[in-house]
Amino acid sequence: RAAIVEANSNAGADTIEFSVAGTLTPASEYQPLLSEITIDGTTAPAYAGTPLIIVDGASVLDFGLTLGLFSENSEVIALEIRGCNTAGIGISSTSFVQIRQCFLRANLDGVSVFGATGNVTIGGADGEGNVISGNTRHGILIDSGLSDHTISDNFIGTDPTGGTDDGNGEDGIHLVSQSNVTVGG
Repeated sequence: RAAIVEANSNAGADTIEFSVAGTLTPASEYQPLLSEITIDGTTAPAYAGTPLIIVDGASVLDFGLTLGLFSENSEVIALEIRGCNTAGIGISSTSFVQIRQCFLRANLDGVSVFGATGNVTIGGADGEGNVISGNTRHGILIDSGLSDHTISDNFIGTDPTGGTDDGNGEDGIHLVSQSNVTVGG
């Protein structure tokens, strides 16, 4: 929590790195990310491809993380976010953000993109996709006023190997009034 507050108050880009692995169970919402911030779970000791930083919403959090106004060019990398009432990650009123190598499970929606938001990338190159599964409603919900979103190289509705069904309750990807959304990989 303190790292997000500090990063929001600094001018310029910030990176949040982790010197320990473990589960965070916050008792209240984190501040929305309001500046260019990279949250990099790959920095946790012994990281080898599976997130070691876990944000457990424990049915208390609406959003595990929210990328809001002025968080352009932010990245969320290699976190597991679960148990949130609205979405593991909410993205609103910003552009050019990337979510990659995350496990987003057992939330209402894995990722929710809404408001005047454009140029969001969910996933990445080979091996940088997310696991988005077991969410109550949608794996990915995009209901934003802007377009040019990319969804690539994710495991949606499966385990990380792609071999076991772990479907989302409704849709893997749910697009509302969208154009120019690239889905592939």
